[in-house]
Amino acid sequence: MLALNKNPQNQELESSLWYTGRVAPTITFQALVDLNMNSAGRRNVREKTRLGQQSIYALLGELIGVDKDAQSITRADCREVVSVLTRLPPNYTKRFPDASARQAADHAAETGLAPIAPKTANSYLINLSYMFKWAVREEFMGKNPAEALGVGVSTVQRIKRECMVGA
Repeated sequence: MLALNKNPQNQELESSLWYTGRVAPTITFQALVDLNMNSAGRRNVREKTRLGQQSIYALLGELIGVDKDAQSITRADCREVVSVLTRLPPNYTKRFPDASARQAADHAAETGLAPIAPKTANSYLINLSYMFKWAVREEFMGKNPAEALGVGVSTVQRIKRECMVGA
């Protein structure tokens, strides 16, 4: 799945050339996810955590585009992810098995279905930002377009938190 310089026959060679600084990489979003999930720092991640992250990155890949060049992912693309996440209903794949995430989010917005919790949406954005931060550190990307993106906490959640702090 590694897509460096769009030449799958010479992946190992191109990868080694890139690390020596002689070739600038072109890497897809999905290849970035695969590299990140298999990086040295993630080897001790528990299987349950890995499965959860795979489902998160599957949704993010659907929204951003698995074949999109990682260098071309913009802040606007990440804002679009936020827009869909703030309208996406819980368990959308079970409720709307034939619908894409965007279709499910649009349907939910039209019919007044409650969206996923802000905390859940933020967990998706945190994972996206973490992966981009890793990609910048590994020099696959120049900057993190998802840095500091988040979904606001609802008034109900803020009141609950204030009550717990004051107790």
